[in-house]
Amino acid sequence: MWRLQNLGSSEARKLDIAFQGISSQIRKKEGSSWFRVVLGPYKLKRDAERDKHKLQRAKIEPCAIWKEAQ
Repeated sequence: MWRLQNLGSSEARKLDIAFQGISSQIRKKEGSSWFRVVLGPYKLKRDAERDKHKLQRAKIEPCAIWKEAQ
């Protein structure tokens, strides 16, 4: 997940991620000016870690893994 302040930067990050063969979504929290680029959901943490390391090798950082509230 990445927090970015404008939609253009968020779309550019989403495109960088897509070039690595990983899909993502852009989300905006109501009442906030920040956008999040989110991957997943993943069934296994191992799968999330694999994609995180793939993005790190491509110099797409920082990336955080969050457990979504049920």
